[in-house]
Amino acid sequence: MIKVLAPATQEKPEWRLNGQMIAIVLPLTDSVAVVKSRVHDETGMPPGKQKLLFDGLFLKDSNSLAFYNVTPGSVFQLQVKERGGRKK
Repeated sequence: MIKVLAPATQEKPEWRLNGQMIAIVLPLTDSVAVVKSRVHDETGMPPGKQKLLFDGLFLKDSNSLAFYNVTPGSVFQLQVKERGGRKK
């Protein structure tokens, strides 16, 4: 079981982000993309707009949870991915 801490934001009310803690049960062999799809099921926030932070690292979708040494009870922080590139 891992936990995802969602931010409290009112930008997009359809995403249902009100600072809740989302508990997800899945094997550590699953990829980060699976976590994002579960968060999408709970909140309605599209996986492409999610950034997951764990121990100061942003998680890549293709890597497994075991790759990041995730332990049961670990807490991820969910952030909204902002658009934009390099400033000139």
